[in-house]
Amino acid sequence: MSLMNRNLARVAGLVVDIARWLSIAAFALLALVALYGLISPSRIAETMVDNGSTVEFSTWASKGTPYLMLLAAVSLAIGIYVFFKLRQVIGTVSIGVPFDRQNVDRVQAIGFALVGLAVVPIFLRLLIPQAVRSAMRIDLVNLNPGLLLAALVVFVLAEVFREGIRLREDADMTV
Repeated sequence: MSLMNRNLARVAGLVVDIARWLSIAAFALLALVALYGLISPSRIAETMVDNGSTVEFSTWASKGTPYLMLLAAVSLAIGIYVFFKLRQVIGTVSIGVPFDRQNVDRVQAIGFALVGLAVVPIFLRLLIPQAVRSAMRIDLVNLNPGLLLAALVVFVLAEVFREGIRLREDADMTV
């Protein structure tokens, strides 16, 4: 592997590490906000204006807040997992061993995590009571096709890695 490619892999690893740590910090901040909401729910209750009429925020929105926080926590956890797996792949690429069987598994795990990131919100939204969903204007089904397309591309990439392994093994046998 050339020096330029190794430097590029190091930079990519640094970017992924920064994104991972920012996600972990966001997760910790979310946990603190959730804890604050549990300790002092009256501080979260506010009045908002909706179509010219005053609606008590705590009546509807605070009932949906735990569900939305759970959704954010699960999404952040999946994101941290993706960054962790991506960092492992970049680590093997940076040492010159991109076509490794573990990388195929890691890339497939990233694909499944992206599918989970697209599907989990649908299941979590089912937990929110109907009255809260309508008051907060939350759609029940809001599938993200971009995430599903990204997952498909990642699964194809995993197969490219698998083919690279096969070609490397064939080349090793002929030498």
